Amino acid sequence: MLDILNVFITLLSVWLIFGVYGIILYENQFGFCEDKMSFYITYNDCIEANKTWVNYKHNFDNITVALPTLFTVSTFDGWGEIL
Repeated sequence: MLDILNVFITLLSVWLIFGVYGIILYENQFGFCEDKMSFYITYNDCIEANKTWVNYKHNFDNITVALPTLFTVSTFDGWGEIL
């Protein structure tokens, strides 16, 4: 039982490190403006145009969403939706 707990703590710390790194790199980038045909519009451009920014289910906007995103990618279950 103690070995499983050690593995879980190690995985959680690695996911935490990559989650923070993902937030630094990809904050407000996993989403789209309400017009899906505007491929290269950023979050700030969308807000300035008075349109709504829609986030994907899995993103790196905060740590509470980043950790489940990393879990999904690491288990290979639903990672195609993210990538």
